[in-house]
Amino acid sequence: MLDFTSALYLGLAHGGRSLAPWRELTTGVPAVLREAPETAAVARRLAGLQGCEAATLAPSTLHALCDLLGQLGAERRPIYVDAGTYAIGRIAADFAAARGAPVTMFPRHDPAALRRCLGWMPTRPVVIADGYTPGVGPTPVGAYLDSRQPPPPRRSARARRHASARSPRRPRRRLAAPPSTRLRERRACLLAGQGVRGSTRCTLRP
Repeated sequence: MLDFTSALYLGLAHGGRSLAPWRELTTGVPAVLREAPETAAVARRLAGLQGCEAATLAPSTLHALCDLLGQLGAERRPIYVDAGTYAIGRIAADFAAARGAPVTMFPRHDPAALRRCLGWMPTRPVVIADGYTPGVGPTPVGAYLDSRQPPPPRRSARARRHASARSPRRPRRRLAAPPSTRLRERRACLLAGQGVRGSTRCTLRP
């Protein structure tokens, strides 16, 4: 029976005897200041394994997402988060929101909801979602990519002039005088010796 309380069930063993000897245990410099010499080679192999043009290594998923979304947050880029996203992705989205990015969460695996949230915008949005959710299945990435609506068709200057020429101008509606003004008119007519339905040529008095 496998013991899932330990990572040793994966069958990983330390091949110390098969490794080539080395002179130094570390580079002597923190990883923040200098990349390891093997980083570029590992990134190229990782990109080829996934069928991508390039890849970048980071200390952890949290570091990579915070660095990326933090930069996008400084640019005020809109970010949309799938509700089923793992906690690390949501933490990075909160970090981007703290830097000024508008962050919106939509229901899990719902391209229609994402489409309603997106509408049409001139800037390219950022959508955060897990590639696969246990018990649910893969994320509809293709539908997410198609959720961005095309821009509205632009009318030519001739079409705009034609539309403005055909649209009739609405007559301006006279606003009714407020009750205070009507009351002063009534008083002015009474002071002029006329009835309530008298001539409208009476002048207003303070």
